[in-house]
Amino acid sequence: MVDDAHGIGVLGSNAIVYPGVSRKDARIRTSLMATHTRGHLDRA
Repeated sequence: MVDDAHGIGVLGSNAIVYPGVSRKDARIRTSLMATHTRGHLDRA
């Protein structure tokens, strides 16, 4: 999933997977900066 996010220009994301969280709670952490525009957010 993280590779897919990078493919569309989402930077600063990383996967949070087991054992960092339980197996059913895997997720992706993202970072948002003041320099991101509405266009960046819509595209992501």
